[in-house]
Amino acid sequence: EAMGFMEMEKIIDVRKEPELEQMLKENDWVQIDLDDEGERLYSYIPRHENIIDRASLLSRIEAQTNGGIPITELEDCYDGVIDDIEDCIVSGQVIAIQHGTNHSISLFARGDNYLVQLQAKASDTFEIMEEDDSTIILQTTESCLPDLRRGDALRVGQRWYRVSSRVNKSKNQPMRAKRPLSVSSNADMHSANVYCDPFDNTQISLQAASMNDDDIQHNISANTFLTRHGISNDIRSLWLETAAAVPTDRIDLQNRLAEVRRSGNTTTNSGATKKRPHIETRWLGADAAREKAQAANEPKKRRINNTRYLRLTNTHLIGTDIGNAIVGSDDRTKHLVSQKVTSTSSKKI
Repeated sequence: EAMGFMEMEKIIDVRKEPELEQMLKENDWVQIDLDDEGERLYSYIPRHENIIDRASLLSRIEAQTNGGIPITELEDCYDGVIDDIEDCIVSGQVIAIQHGTNHSISLFARGDNYLVQLQAKASDTFEIMEEDDSTIILQTTESCLPDLRRGDALRVGQRWYRVSSRVNKSKNQPMRAKRPLSVSSNADMHSANVYCDPFDNTQISLQAASMNDDDIQHNISANTFLTRHGISNDIRSLWLETAAAVPTDRIDLQNRLAEVRRSGNTTTNSGATKKRPHIETRWLGADAAREKAQAANEPKKRRINNTRYLRLTNTHLIGTDIGNAIVGSDDRTKHLVSQKVTSTSSKKI
């Protein structure tokens, strides 16, 4: 069983254990200092020394661009880091993904949130299930069943909760009843779950990572707004019903879109042909319309290109006597003048 340095100090005298002392000296995560009397002091170096509180924890996760950060690397950063991680997962401030092989959990930055306010509101009537329990039963003005499922995240005022998915009153829940890592779901949880906390048209059971009476009384009052992550379940269901018809392969999707473009998509579901919408022209006024008509009737002016200096490569001679002589001379004269100008220029250089 692993033990901390405080427990080791009470049980083991490192000076009497040379093998243990050698292991501590060779450990890269152990820092050795000397006190005033020259005795060695051993201290653990966290993997992420800059993480000292919740703000620095979130900053470090947001700065991670190459994959996520495993929770096992963050467990020893500071006292209370596990509670902060749990609260960040419950509220959806970070994205938590479980590895399929070793079942380890890594944290990723969420980025911008897409939050939707529910039509239902909370009333000021609530009930704490048990003392030192993080579950409450909240009365609502309307039913939340069309908008939420068990395990989804819900913000009441400024505090985030999860819809209770407990199947018993103990803290040890089976895997099928444990709170999901995601803040929203596409389907209900396991069909074998028989929940012990109510969730119906008038009330909803909520769980938080940690809770006290002051937080509840401060955040829950009459007509408190309820907010969730992502779109409501009815719109999400419409997307899921049509998602199967969308090709998952990129090439197949491109071919399908190209086929739709070739067909023109000119028919509606009823078979009627779609008419091209009429584009209204903007009236420019009588004077502007008259000028535009006159410009259209006038013959186009022929563009005249100045070919006088097209063959002149020594452009710095344009306008000089030598340049005029080159333009007006025949091919032989131009060749001689060009050689003369070139030799004259080289002598000057």
